[in-house]
Amino acid sequence: PPLPIKDQEESYQFKDVEILVADFLEEIEKVRSQHEKQIKIGVGDAATMAKGFINVWRRAERGEKIDTDRRLNFENLEMLLKTLTPGRWVLLKKLRTNGPMSIRALADKLGRDYKNVHTDVRRLELIGLIGRTKNDKIDVPWDMVEARLMLAA
Repeated sequence: PPLPIKDQEESYQFKDVEILVADFLEEIEKVRSQHEKQIKIGVGDAATMAKGFINVWRRAERGEKIDTDRRLNFENLEMLLKTLTPGRWVLLKKLRTNGPMSIRALADKLGRDYKNVHTDVRRLELIGLIGRTKNDKIDVPWDMVEARLMLAA
């Protein structure tokens, strides 16, 4: 018979210890992934990204464990540098350091014009480096942003 765990807000029932352990490990993984949010930024053309996708797909079909990465790839270095300007990097760092806030508050902290900060925030939102909280404040959802560039092919 199932062994219930009582005296909690919602009861949890399990049939055996293996299911309990599997559920526990799944919850640990969820919490870990929530605390280690990172994104990798790089340069790669569509053909290279497609090859990587196909490789991961084949590994998954073979039943291999796949580590998932969040990636943001630009077609070329020029596009990356045009999108992630030094001012936008400073904006990301300031927002991550100070936590969620309005665009106006961010502009004040940066000592920049509201319209320009708004433009930068919109662009960074479109590519997924900035998000919105439930109360519509802007936020950097990443603990780590890793950028890698190859100097030679």
